[in-house]
Amino acid sequence: VGVPFTIPEGFTVSQIVDRIAATKEFSKAELRKALDSKRLIALYRPKTVKSLEGLLFPDTYAIEPDDTPVSVLQDMLSQLEVVLSRFDLSAAPEGLSPYQVLIVASMIEREAKVDGDRPKVATVIYTRLRAHQRLEIDATVEYAVGHRDLTAKDLGADSPYNTYRRVGLPPTPIASPGEASIRAALQPAPGDWRYYVLISKDGQHAFTASYTEFQKLKAEAKAKGLL
Repeated sequence: VGVPFTIPEGFTVSQIVDRIAATKEFSKAELRKALDSKRLIALYRPKTVKSLEGLLFPDTYAIEPDDTPVSVLQDMLSQLEVVLSRFDLSAAPEGLSPYQVLIVASMIEREAKVDGDRPKVATVIYTRLRAHQRLEIDATVEYAVGHRDLTAKDLGADSPYNTYRRVGLPPTPIASPGEASIRAALQPAPGDWRYYVLISKDGQHAFTASYTEFQKLKAEAKAKGLL
């Protein structure tokens, strides 16, 4: 009966606000205010974090006549709890907390274009974390600067989200991951890859542990106009 709206995987909080506001049920201002509501229960959010980034689960919802902006956001937070209850979060790779799993899943969501690549992108992230190597994930810089088509200047941006400059995970997720990306973050593919390069127009990546091979793949991708 309610007014339906769909949040795709990989949306940011800002995009989610825009999408809900497009139903004309609530204004952007009402929704932004609701994001800070003390009544919201975000089970996996650390006490030091204010943002709901990555915690509003992407799915199709309906706004009922008695709903408020807070109750709609709570539905999305509660749906994340339902999804995470399907996994053994205590067995997360590298001893990550559930919140850190969501940070990794959000990067996988924004980087992987085909399902088969998700667990491999996870492996690259964990291989680099273990080696204390910078993650160098474009999607985190896109989040920091607010646009795609990154320039050399963007890659030098002074932001805690710039994984080209800082070692370790960004401070929060960079988008809302779907269940496939959460599963990949918890169940990475066996391998020792450190690099990946887009190799086809349908979004497939090639993965390698060798920097030399990575440079070769990159040159080929540039020649094909993929980069």
